[in-house]
Amino acid sequence: MTVVAHVSAYPDREFEGQVSAVNPAVDPNSRVFVLEARFNNPDNALRPGMFSTARVVLPGGEDGVFVPRKAVIRDKTTDSNYVYVVDRGQARMRVVLIGETDGDVIRVQSGLAANESVVTTNQSQLFDGATVKTL
Repeated sequence: MTVVAHVSAYPDREFEGQVSAVNPAVDPNSRVFVLEARFNNPDNALRPGMFSTARVVLPGGEDGVFVPRKAVIRDKTTDSNYVYVVDRGQARMRVVLIGETDGDVIRVQSGLAANESVVTTNQSQLFDGATVKTL
């Protein structure tokens, strides 16, 4: 599998490598596992002691809908998540099933189409059918 790494010394550069070993033990609490990756480093840009952030690129990707984290509202009473979409000048509440988080965005697995606009501010003042003005 391909691994893409970033180091703070080169913020605009990606380093691509390959997984060379995976420790089969997974921490049951954090779901973390250790893997080893090898990178070609012909210009010696990567040095011992550097810290990196890396992402394993899994084979066979699929399209997804991602929304800003602040657009998703958690309802503790019903143990569900929802967003407000803007439909012809009105707020419409949509219950959504969320997936993984990547920084400040969350993947929506169901309940939202890719072309819909979501509300990211003042959701506490909204209700289904409320008139909204887009900026």
